[in-house]
Amino acid sequence: MRILDRGKPLLEYEPSAKQYLGHNADADEVFFGGALFGGKSFWLLMHLAKHCLQWGGDAETIMFRRTYDELKRSVLVDVKRLFHGVVGQLKGVESQPVFEWDNGAVTYFRHLQEWTDVEKHDSAQYTLIAFDELTHFDEAQYVYLFQRLRSPRNPDIKPQIISASNPRGVGHKWVYDRFIKGREENTIYRFQVPPIRVGNVTLPANEYSRVYIPSVSTDNKAGMKADGANYLARMSMNMAPEEFDALVRGDWTVFMGRAFSEWDTKVHVVEPFKIPAGWKVIRTMDWGYAAPFAINWLAQDPRTKTIYLVAEWYGARRGPGGGVKGLEMSPAEVRQGILDRERAFVDTGEFPRPWYGKADPAIFKQDQMGKCVADDLNQSLGSGGMLFTAAENNRVLGVTTFHGLLRMDPAIGHPGFVSFKRCQEFNSQFAKLVSDPKKTEDVDTKQADHAYDAVRYGVVDLVQTRANQLRPDSPFATRSSYGMPVAV
Repeated sequence: MRILDRGKPLLEYEPSAKQYLGHNADADEVFFGGALFGGKSFWLLMHLAKHCLQWGGDAETIMFRRTYDELKRSVLVDVKRLFHGVVGQLKGVESQPVFEWDNGAVTYFRHLQEWTDVEKHDSAQYTLIAFDELTHFDEAQYVYLFQRLRSPRNPDIKPQIISASNPRGVGHKWVYDRFIKGREENTIYRFQVPPIRVGNVTLPANEYSRVYIPSVSTDNKAGMKADGANYLARMSMNMAPEEFDALVRGDWTVFMGRAFSEWDTKVHVVEPFKIPAGWKVIRTMDWGYAAPFAINWLAQDPRTKTIYLVAEWYGARRGPGGGVKGLEMSPAEVRQGILDRERAFVDTGEFPRPWYGKADPAIFKQDQMGKCVADDLNQSLGSGGMLFTAAENNRVLGVTTFHGLLRMDPAIGHPGFVSFKRCQEFNSQFAKLVSDPKKTEDVDTKQADHAYDAVRYGVVDLVQTRANQLRPDSPFATRSSYGMPVAV
């Protein structure tokens, strides 16, 4: 296969059969990959080259990795080896990498380590967007970039988002659900968009499409000739069977690195019921302003010690594809929102008044003026005491505590932790949590984990401390159950 620029051969390239399908897939979203050594990253770069050399100065493209270090150590090395000095120049490697093609096309190379990094592209327009190792990203980051996908200078260009990845990572679940689950491989799926009324204008009906093209290690013919068989054999000797199935065979049904494999929605998610007056109820919080905050309410059965997640308030502004930005509410506004919700819960009999609250110790850290977030949250509540005191923030302890609670307890016939169906944010986040690859006894903090963190504070407190024997309305309950806030 020759990649041409106005009929002139510029790059010689012999794609595999799967790579050829990917280059010619007429879909808005093309997801290529499945296994190590399958030629995924090479396909991405060659597809970028094909696009840029075809459309010249009308092509403005971008390629993302999650971190700059990954970008520099892998993508930019290949760009320099394949294209630099042949069809253009790679510039700005140490700061803002860009490849300027000789025909006027441009390819930027950027990272999206934090959610806010997507906002750096709010004024940009790209004819092609590429994600390398898509499972390293949040779905909302991926979807957000759709609004930057357009071709303002040439209506003949069909903009695309292309991506490649192996199974595993913080995005494994959403990538599997979006491209693979219940769908045939190498098949373009088209989705109809009905007419939409915007002001006085009706936008016409439209459609978008996506396709998954799997590639396994043995599809890489060139690589197999150069020590490929020995490479795969060495991996098989040093991998668990499920890891080999995922990374070499490209099996997406193996959810590698899942933090809580015990979690089963059929077992751990139940219909809500009204909490009896004698049960202990607490509130928990993971604070956020620009990032989402999470408020949760937990109830504990005094007989079985089972912990129920009974309600939640997830403070997020939902953009395209999911809620990922905070509501930017002040501590005083959040405090009032908590009180209003608890008043409604008590009035409707959903559950009794909470005994106390546990929150991330970071909110007690004082600034240079001696103030902290907890000060505004814990304004005088009369006989109600403070809303929050500092939680135990040992992350490893939180993981081990959850593992113990999720197991079935034969004495009571159900696990030690159960969530109400209405707590949708926690239930969704918890099912997708993966372990930190560098610290397997903890969850990966790059994923959406605000709801998990808030609940973690509560379950650790309820398991590690004896239930308060005082009634929540006792005049002594406030002092004994709240304790002193801790500055850290």
